[in-house]
Amino acid sequence: MPVTPQEAVARCLTRWHGDPVAFALESFEEDPVGKPVVLDPAQRRILQAVHDHDRVAVRTGRGVGKTAAAAIIALWWLSTRYPARVVCSAGTWNHLTQKLLPEIRTWFRSWLAKGAWDPQQTGIYSLEDPDGWRLVTESSDKPENVEGHHSPNLLLLIDEAKGMPDEIFAALLASMTSDYGPGTQKVCALSTPPLSKAGWFSDVSTKDSGWKLVHVSGLDSERVSQAYIEEIRDKWGEESPQYQAYVLGQIPDAASETVVQSRWFDAAQVLGAKKDKKGAVITCDVARAGEDLCTFGVIEEAKFNIVCFEDGRPGWLAQSDLMTVVVRCGLAVKQHQARALVLDDGGLGGGVTDRLRQMQAEGAFPAWCSILPVNFGAKARRADRFHSRKDELWWTTRESLREGVLALPTDDEIRAWQAPRGSDFKSQLLSPLYEFDSLERVVVLDKRVSGREKTKSLPTKSPDLAHALVLGVEAYLRQSDEQEELPPPKDQQEALWRQLQHTVNQVKRPPKTDPFRRRG
Repeated sequence: MPVTPQEAVARCLTRWHGDPVAFALESFEEDPVGKPVVLDPAQRRILQAVHDHDRVAVRTGRGVGKTAAAAIIALWWLSTRYPARVVCSAGTWNHLTQKLLPEIRTWFRSWLAKGAWDPQQTGIYSLEDPDGWRLVTESSDKPENVEGHHSPNLLLLIDEAKGMPDEIFAALLASMTSDYGPGTQKVCALSTPPLSKAGWFSDVSTKDSGWKLVHVSGLDSERVSQAYIEEIRDKWGEESPQYQAYVLGQIPDAASETVVQSRWFDAAQVLGAKKDKKGAVITCDVARAGEDLCTFGVIEEAKFNIVCFEDGRPGWLAQSDLMTVVVRCGLAVKQHQARALVLDDGGLGGGVTDRLRQMQAEGAFPAWCSILPVNFGAKARRADRFHSRKDELWWTTRESLREGVLALPTDDEIRAWQAPRGSDFKSQLLSPLYEFDSLERVVVLDKRVSGREKTKSLPTKSPDLAHALVLGVEAYLRQSDEQEELPPPKDQQEALWRQLQHTVNQVKRPPKTDPFRRRG
């Protein structure tokens, strides 16, 4: 007896209901790039896990095709259930609207059932029953705004779940209160692991959580290029949280790491100074009372050291008044003919900055030297990667040492500083740790913080000698190697003229490319 088209469709839907892999291979005319649909083993595992289990956590490295799997799952649910609702969400609004939804719309365009649906900017609605049969999106920072999704067949789909706050996830999960039987209320959370172990996704994406875990390493995916794997390995190291999360898809073993590794420190000590056309940079980490030191550093010929003043005084002061700090800044700049003076401008340093600028306007401070205040607590220039300006400057220092572009003083040179007990430069530079905040921005921990377990191994005092280095690295490296070497000005009039020329050139000059901008 011949089979009617309606019967053929019904048989397909019955088969697809229990086989999402068959649905993916048979219900699309082509994949998003116009080729026949092909699923790799990881995507097959993800689809089958969602069919077999009501709570699925997909933890992967980057680039393994999980968002494409999520899009197929969404359309599979709509194709094989009625009434049905798919609630799509993500860790950030940007990921939801710029990655997950575009992926769903791309697959929708080649979906055989698309004629029965109305695609809109933030959802897909059935032409026959738009209230009972739909795909919707949810993203909010208020739990009450994402509650209340109910359907006899409800699928909650969360992509890049690591960025979703716990309270938002709890509100979405509250929609799963109705008991319609097994297989009718499903949650699928997909994400690369967070660099910090905190958060609900870290909890549910472990083997003992009660959720079905699908783990996909980038090493096992044919979609991930070897070049990308090598880039992450070379940049961060195989033991780093970044390699564990971005490549292996593993929750990092530790939430914090050493900022500067001892082998980089040792290598920098044997580099020695090298001739370049960059001008010297003087740094000043300002302190007054207490056990903290006021330190004066110099970066010259690609090497850092503490200033040794011509009067024999080392480049640190204990319990000094701010006027002495101002005088010493001027002496250090003149002694090294420095092009820039970088100051810790937070707290007491603000007064030093103001006085030096006043002196420069009066002609009592070298006009050729730029005064560059730095506030460690200010917003980072690359706020998407670093929590604060201090974290950013520490990271610049780390990278310059890792890449071998900056030399450090030898042990004998460090001993010659005669720093007081408790102010050990090497310890201050090698002790700090880094971790990641909820936005996956770098946070550097460089001294002990009361109540924070992770900082218990750090010194209690400020790493003032290390800060003398950290303050100046970025300013030194951003200078052009092609700047013309000029002799010291003959008099104050020539110095002021050079400063005027420098100001005019800076206005005319196009902005320089940030050498530390993340590529790719």
